[in-house]
Amino acid sequence: MIHGDAKQSDADTILFLIDDNSCLQYFCAVISMLLENGPYNVQLVARTGELAQDIQKIFPTAQLLTGYSQETFQTSSAGLIVCCQIWWWGIASYLEEAVRRNIPVLHYDHGSLIHTSEYLLENNEYGSGYRNDVYRCSHIACWGGRGKECWVSFGVPEEKLYVTGAIHLDHLRHVSVQKKQVFEALQIPENKKIIFVYTALTGQLPHFDSAQIPYIEALESYVAKKPQYQLVVKSHPSEMLWFKNHRYGYSPSTILIANPVEDCLWPDITRISADGVVAVSDVVVSPFSSALLTPLSLNVPIVLMQYESLLVRDFTNYCKNVIKPISSAGQLAEALESLEQKRCDSSVLAKQFNHENDGNACKRFLALIDTIFTESRKGVQFYGSEEEERLLSVRRYPFLSYPYHYLIKYYLASKDADNVDLWLDSYVQKFQNPSTLLKELALHYVSIWNDYPRAKRCLELYSAYKPLDFELLQLYKTIFFALSPPA
Repeated sequence: MIHGDAKQSDADTILFLIDDNSCLQYFCAVISMLLENGPYNVQLVARTGELAQDIQKIFPTAQLLTGYSQETFQTSSAGLIVCCQIWWWGIASYLEEAVRRNIPVLHYDHGSLIHTSEYLLENNEYGSGYRNDVYRCSHIACWGGRGKECWVSFGVPEEKLYVTGAIHLDHLRHVSVQKKQVFEALQIPENKKIIFVYTALTGQLPHFDSAQIPYIEALESYVAKKPQYQLVVKSHPSEMLWFKNHRYGYSPSTILIANPVEDCLWPDITRISADGVVAVSDVVVSPFSSALLTPLSLNVPIVLMQYESLLVRDFTNYCKNVIKPISSAGQLAEALESLEQKRCDSSVLAKQFNHENDGNACKRFLALIDTIFTESRKGVQFYGSEEEERLLSVRRYPFLSYPYHYLIKYYLASKDADNVDLWLDSYVQKFQNPSTLLKELALHYVSIWNDYPRAKRCLELYSAYKPLDFELLQLYKTIFFALSPPA
């Protein structure tokens, strides 16, 4: 269902796909500018009905559609799709239709703070299909130069990449955060020093990553002994979304906050802009997160909960002169006290993650939209065939495993077994650890294709790198009996 009236032709319509409340916060400033100043017709698509209600509170007169469906897309007939899809929930069909109809898709990146990317597993294979889907978008807007480098490391053609800056942080440059108002909202005296904590959700149930609990407990113990401090915690959006009726048992003196439009039903929550609280905080304590761009941009000291991973080591090495990494909760007190004595300048680093860090990201993003519409009017062809794009990526980046990996997956989806074999041989010879792909292929061959000889070959190749795990041992037995001649 659509609410609101169209102002321009379909060719001048921008369709914003709003995945969740975080995505809404990312696009809020740009949508406001477009609705106020034009010159385009703006339609907003909420993934869920609950999210649609939140959107309508902020943009009551905007055209609003609910649900990611082909029918919604056909109803809209957009000239440009803008999205920020973290998990790519249910919009693959949108992308396929956009490619078929040559409708440009502008993806606003979620983070890419460091070269190896938060979506990369330590075995150097992808942890989700997110990056692979985004590869097919016609345009990708990056927060900064480091984000662009991250995409290039995946073999994404450089001509798709545009560095705009973080559009959701522009407001911190243009609106003076009133410390008095923040402290009144938090109901604490102005002489308090705020220790601000971001939590992360990394799959540990029933609440946020259990590795963070000792840090929270150490912080609450530290603040209990230091009455000049106040602990403020901003929980990860997924924690609030997935666990609506229960949460980790924080101390009663710890203040829990959520952004004004965030989906959170916890009864003891304070609704306030997290960025605004960070702006008046004395230090931020956090695991690795794209949210770290806020304190970096505002020159607020950061203590990083350092977990043992390639990703965090890369990030801390790159930011070693600005961020204070700690490997255990026992190091928290020393880290906090050292930051009190010496505060580093993060402005140079912030410009690499948030282009220029000048508050003009929205202007650059809108200029990119204008450029895309100009190209559309000239009849520019935004997409080649997926096979051509995959082959180009392999030729352009012959030493990266990702282009090979997804070329093989393309042929697998196309049921082109001969090309899978051809490129698999090249992949195995070229790269050191192909075991993840080999496992995926073996399972696919048995469950989807019933191709036992190819599955057996994959397991034989796999065993040259590591022993078969329990799942693959069971698969091998299935293959063995399927290929054994009848008695």
